[in-house]
Amino acid sequence: MEIRELQWFATLAEYQHVTAAAERLNISQPTLSRAISRLEKRAGVPLFDRHQNRLRLNKRGLPRTRVARHR
Repeated sequence: MEIRELQWFATLAEYQHVTAAAERLNISQPTLSRAISRLEKRAGVPLFDRHQNRLRLNKRGLPRTRVARHR
């Protein structure tokens, strides 16, 4: 797991919208989506609940934001 991906995860958790987070990070939306998919695959569980075009951090993702923000 790359530190960069953890930073992206923390930003997405804050914005809860892939496009807004990608703009803030100056990366493309597909790049961010793929990175989050990789993190979820490694974790073995979804880290966000998906609702239409928004994401909401779930109970499995919340503890990981604490780790990501301290990196």
